[in-house]
Amino acid sequence: MIIRKKRLTEEPTVLTQEQENIIQELLMAHAKTFNRTFSDFRQFRPLDRDENTRVAERNEEVDDARENTSRLDSSFCSMLQTKQTEDKKLQFTNLPHITDLSTYMIQNIISYAKLIKTFRALTIEDQISLLKGSAFEITQMRFNMLFNEQTGIWECGSLKYCMNDAERAGFQHHLLDPLMKFHYTLRKLHLHQEEYVLMQAISLFSPGDIRNHAKDLHKCEAERPRETIAFPKNHGLPD
Repeated sequence: MIIRKKRLTEEPTVLTQEQENIIQELLMAHAKTFNRTFSDFRQFRPLDRDENTRVAERNEEVDDARENTSRLDSSFCSMLQTKQTEDKKLQFTNLPHITDLSTYMIQNIISYAKLIKTFRALTIEDQISLLKGSAFEITQMRFNMLFNEQTGIWECGSLKYCMNDAERAGFQHHLLDPLMKFHYTLRKLHLHQEEYVLMQAISLFSPGDIRNHAKDLHKCEAERPRETIAFPKNHGLPD
C-alpha cells in the first residue's frame, strides 16, 4: 500500500481529453476577461492619496481654535463640531475609486462566466444566484495573481494598491486583516495559472468560504512532489 501510494505521488498527472478541453475553455475565458495591465480600466474616479495630509492640516486648525473657545460664543463652538464631523467623512475619499474598481472587476467576472458553456446552460435565476455568491471570491483570486508578497502591494499595471487604500475607503480591520492573510497565504503557494482558473471555476459553481479553497490547495501543494505540477502546462497560454 505504501509503495503504491508513493508511486502514485511520483507519477505526473495525466488528464483525459475532456479534462483538457475544460481547462482550455477556462483558460480562454479567463484570458479574455482579465487584463493584467488594467489598460481597459478607464474613466474612473482617482485615488485621493493626499487626503491624509489635508485632514491633518484641518485637524491642526481645529486644535488651535479649541484653545480660544473660552472667548468664543456657543454658535462658533457648534461650527467647530460640524467641521470635525466633516473631517471624519473626508477620510473615506477613496471610496469612489474603490467602487469604480469593484464595478470593473465584477463586470469582467460576469463576462468570464458567460464564456463558460456549462454556466450558459443554466437558467438566468441560477446564473444570478451563482454570480452573487462567487463574485467577491473570484475578485480576490484575480487580485491575488497581481499581489506582490514582498511589498504587500497589488500591482495592477500602472495602478498600485496597498491596504491603506482600502482603509481610507471605509473598510474595517476585522475584514481587512483576514483578507490580507489570505493574499499572503495563497500567493506563497506560487500557483500556476491553470490552478488559479480552476479555483475560479470551483468558486463560481460552488461559492463558499475562499479560505477553504486556499486550505485545499495548500494541502495539495504539500502532498505533491515539488518537481511536478498539478496540471500539465501545455495549454498555450503564459502564466
